[in-house]
Amino acid sequence: MERGKVKKKEKEKETQKEKIREKGREEKVKRKEVEQKIKQKEKENQEKQERRKRKEEKEEKRTKQGKETKKEKEQFKGQEEKGENKDSTLTRTPLEPLEKNKQILVLGLDGAGKTSVLHSLASNRVQHSVAPTQGFHAVCINTEDGQMEFLEIGGSEPFRSY
Repeated sequence: MERGKVKKKEKEKETQKEKIREKGREEKVKRKEVEQKIKQKEKENQEKQERRKRKEEKEEKRTKQGKETKKEKEQFKGQEEKGENKDSTLTRTPLEPLEKNKQILVLGLDGAGKTSVLHSLASNRVQHSVAPTQGFHAVCINTEDGQMEFLEIGGSEPFRSY
């Protein structure tokens, strides 16, 4: 009987040891899962930071482009004034390929303010009245996306061909 009791105790000890081993294995698996989750979160945080950096760089580029366009507008103001004194037409050379440029034809009745609107857009300030168009005006306005080229055909009757 003592042998039977000893064997039962040994079996119980072995089963307890096996249970402890299984718990240890399960804990290791849980630790690995937790570590993997932590690594995934770190990767996601790094990706978010990289996205933020990219966005900031894009915004900086946009602001730089905005500053450049302001500088270009200031440079062209002198050219516009010279052009207005000669034939009252504005001419600028395209700065970018035509793929990014947009061409817009401006039409309207006499005295509708087409020229005033174009000059206001080009100079970023309000201009109330400009002399009537004789012939045509070509006005280029730089934007973030590219360049917009406006062609205004003279509004006064003698210059229209029917």
